[in-house]
Amino acid sequence: MAENCHLTEVVTADAADRGSDKKRQQPPAREFWPGQLGFLLTVMGYNIGLGNVLRFPYLVMKNGGGAFLIPYFVFLVTIGIPLFMLELPLGQYSGKSAVTFFKSFCPLLTGIGWCNVVMCFFFNIYYLVLMSWICFYLVHSFFNPLPWSGCDPAWGNGSSCFWTNLTAANSSEDYATDMDIDLLRSENCSAFAADRRSPTELFFERNLLGLTSGIHDLGEIRWELVVCLVVSWICVYLCLIKGVQSLGKVVYVTALGPYLFLLVLLVRGLTLPGGWHGILYYLTPDWERLATPAPWVEAAQQIFWSLGPTWGCTICMASHNRFRNNIYRDSLLLPLMCALTSFFAGFVTFSFVGDLAVRTGRPVPCVLKAGLSLAFVVYLTAFDSLPLPQLWAVVFFVLLILLALDSSVSTFEANRILYNAKTA
Repeated sequence: MAENCHLTEVVTADAADRGSDKKRQQPPAREFWPGQLGFLLTVMGYNIGLGNVLRFPYLVMKNGGGAFLIPYFVFLVTIGIPLFMLELPLGQYSGKSAVTFFKSFCPLLTGIGWCNVVMCFFFNIYYLVLMSWICFYLVHSFFNPLPWSGCDPAWGNGSSCFWTNLTAANSSEDYATDMDIDLLRSENCSAFAADRRSPTELFFERNLLGLTSGIHDLGEIRWELVVCLVVSWICVYLCLIKGVQSLGKVVYVTALGPYLFLLVLLVRGLTLPGGWHGILYYLTPDWERLATPAPWVEAAQQIFWSLGPTWGCTICMASHNRFRNNIYRDSLLLPLMCALTSFFAGFVTFSFVGDLAVRTGRPVPCVLKAGLSLAFVVYLTAFDSLPLPQLWAVVFFVLLILLALDSSVSTFEANRILYNAKTA
């Protein structure tokens, strides 16, 4: 009898040990967003980035003005919204990240999830470098005078550098504001000397990038940019220090802040004498462009570039939702908000570009440049013609930092593989 009791105690103790081991091996409960608004703002921050402010206006100018909006919204309805209606419900229903979702759905598809991770890894390296450049410009925006407002002899041949202080050259009282829309739309830029560049261009090439004469001259380490890059990584880390709990609170600033700064810049742009000429150019359609494939191809590309479907990020962010969240409402609302933000940012860009075109007597295509040139050359040239140029430069670069930071932290959170593997 005593032996049976002893055996019973041993079996009970062994079962208790196995139960405690099993309990220790169980993954922790998956985190949920602190509020539904936190999820919406996080996905908005992931969707709305530098491409909405810097890439979309250039595509509009390149592909027929207001006519480009037709293929853009067509592909938004036929591509963007359907992909969101596919990915967001998958993430919310499964409660898994992209890697663990594809692995549990079909082990043969695990590589798709890891491809998402690789893409986001390289994206973050690229985006953090851009963010360090923006920080570099933000610091220099507090200088008086601005370092790109005049020609520096250290940049090389001074004869290739021309003035950009348009307030002194063409005051608001004496430059023409009755330019014809056809002249603004002209693409003949051959009449303007290509060998003469503005101080903003030379500052970007010589001071920021430190371009050398060729690949044989690697140059030296730019310690100012190294510090800016470290600061950028620290900012991302601080935003994600507590996972979705901290991210769900940070996005109230990083996702809503850009709208405030865009509104401030729009009001200032519309008060410029040439601002409405740019808005008119923005909204005037060139219907003949729609007969060519280029606007349709680039509109589809912009949908994938701005919304970011098929990257696995939307699946992971939706996986932190509660099971009964109205995901179909979110799938309609989020792509629409991204598209409307791009449309709104176009007004801001073209108000400043239109005024700059009128001041210099150049067509808009000769002024508006793509991508980084729009941020670091065109906008700065336009701000240099305004009172308090330091103020507008600071507002603009804070806007870009919020856009870049929001997209970066959302992508990092969606690809924290070690955490997601534990909570699969």
